[in-house]
Amino acid sequence: MVIFECESGNEAAFNLTEHELMELEVSTSEGFTDWMKKSYTDGSLDDMLKILKIILLRAYGKLIVLDNTPAIVKNAVLTEDFEASHDIIEIGVALIKSNSVGKAFFDGLTSAKPIRIRKRR
Repeated sequence: MVIFECESGNEAAFNLTEHELMELEVSTSEGFTDWMKKSYTDGSLDDMLKILKIILLRAYGKLIVLDNTPAIVKNAVLTEDFEASHDIIEIGVALIKSNSVGKAFFDGLTSAKPIRIRKRR
């Protein structure tokens, strides 16, 4: 689980379950992982940006705490609002510009323990 603190003051929460990872994998004819590898190897910026957007939108949700345990609620309205916000752009740019932010984000996507990423001001 990743909690990204945006310049706007908003917190954007992300995680991917095993089920969501499997859905991503079968969402393309060649397999999502192979598509990512091929896009990276070919240097296809267009495909890499599409992949990043797919991951951000699939992983995004609202952070809630139940019995002192953090969880993420996901639904179509939250996803649509996030996609229309400036936060998705800010987060995408941060992931692209900083290897350490990108690594922390992708390492944390499947982690149960929340990882906080603060946007430097």
